[in-house]
Amino acid sequence: MKWEILGKKKIKGEKDIIDALLINRGIKTEKEKKEFFNPKDPSKITLKELGINKTSVGVAIKRINQAKKQKEFTIVYGDYDADGICATAIMWEALNEFGLEVLPHIPDRFSEGYGINSESVISLKEKYPNLKLIVTVDNGIVANKAIDTANKLGVDVIITDHHQKGSKLPKAFGIIHTSGICGAAVAYFFAKELIKKVDDKLELAAIGTIADQMPLLKINRSLVKFGLEALNETKRPGLKSLFRQSRVERIGTYEVNYIIA
Repeated sequence: MKWEILGKKKIKGEKDIIDALLINRGIKTEKEKKEFFNPKDPSKITLKELGINKTSVGVAIKRINQAKKQKEFTIVYGDYDADGICATAIMWEALNEFGLEVLPHIPDRFSEGYGINSESVISLKEKYPNLKLIVTVDNGIVANKAIDTANKLGVDVIITDHHQKGSKLPKAFGIIHTSGICGAAVAYFFAKELIKKVDDKLELAAIGTIADQMPLLKINRSLVKFGLEALNETKRPGLKSLFRQSRVERIGTYEVNYIIA
């Protein structure tokens, strides 16, 4: 087998091989190399590093506090892929632990399609007349019509998403958005701001990150490095059963991407 190495750097030894591999991943400075081999603990990653507006998070938390005090029924509106399901689980757990009366909603792929839409909002309001707040995960950033419908029905919407913004933002009560991380990761970091202790949710953020094909650099690398450690020690009955059914023992990126997700 003949190996062809991308780049013009001459390879003389082990260090040259490592440097070439790092350069081909856009990693050049000593700081970047250190970060690659020793990812930062996700619990220490700040909103500023994530590119998430602190004021927006404050607005969302204030609205969730109101929902708790007034005992307003809340829905977490997710997505049906691995990232969306993990994001929904993270957000539902966080809001439930915070003290809200909250249920998750995973839209049907065929009858509802991707993302929050007007028909689903109307259906949810008819099913739950006391619905006052919807929190989206992994969707919503371009759902202008759906948010308008929710507003007309007296339902506030907080959007948490990582997809590309449109030319006009929805008129949501609050928007928590950043790109570069997956929907489950956005949910994880928002949950961290809301309830502080989210170590038991890191494994779900890792599944979402790997399944959504995020580049395993910087923040994503941190989530996956520490998240895989958590996955291999998980106490979640659902995940443990999934691992048994899949006949996997040690969980790595391959197992998540090609078997678990």
